Amino acid sequence: MANDQMNFRGYFSLLVPIYNEEKILEKNAKKILLYLKKNSFHHFDILICDNGSTDDSADIAKKLSKSNPAIKHIHTNKKGLGVGLKEGLKYSKYNNLIYYSIDLSFNLSFINDSLKILENNAADIIIGSKGHKNSKVNRPLIRRVLSYIHNLIFNVLFGMNIKDPHGAFAFRKSDVIKFIYRLTSNDAFFQTQLLIWANEYNKRIKEVPVIASDFRSSTHNIKIEMFSILTQLFKEYFILLKSKYNGKKE
Repeated sequence: MANDQMNFRGYFSLLVPIYNEEKILEKNAKKILLYLKKNSFHHFDILICDNGSTDDSADIAKKLSKSNPAIKHIHTNKKGLGVGLKEGLKYSKYNNLIYYSIDLSFNLSFINDSLKILENNAADIIIGSKGHKNSKVNRPLIRRVLSYIHNLIFNVLFGMNIKDPHGAFAFRKSDVIKFIYRLTSNDAFFQTQLLIWANEYNKRIKEVPVIASDFRSSTHNIKIEMFSILTQLFKEYFILLKSKYNGKKE
């Protein structure tokens, strides 16, 4: 009975990786909590995954976890989005998992929309897609251009038709755990890697429209970051080819 309850509406873990987010962490964490309460969610946990912050983010996260039992603070000295997501996956309480950015760059209703799809078994991986025809997106032109180039190469290499491999996403722990050892990336490429191997394991991927705004300055040089991600794409392509040549997924 307990396992069945894990799939009822409202049973989910929200994974929120952070790095040096002292300016927005407390305010936006409270906005997330308010949204969940207003929408009558009662069975969830919010995992603030602090991956190597050097500001006061860890202290703020600790304070939040002490004031609200639904919030958990997870700390690791390693940096990277992939690190935060893997730590969150490891310590999450529920089977339904949602990755959501603390900068609230996506509409909070993605949480509700993605859970409905998971619980109706209409898909296995749900992407809050900036590339969906019904999405409303406000972001710099340079990011749009670089994303277009990345997405084109991604889809050609892996024979997929994903409009936006990056963004908010939701999935089941029980699905991803089958190929978790393939998700070796510690940075933003983790999201792309997850989709590559989810597709290889015949998981159903669905993109849903979002309202997205992204004008925060990046802590990385965006061109260097894009070069790194493209390099990783080709590396992953050859890893996948080798896996297929060997005739096994293990």
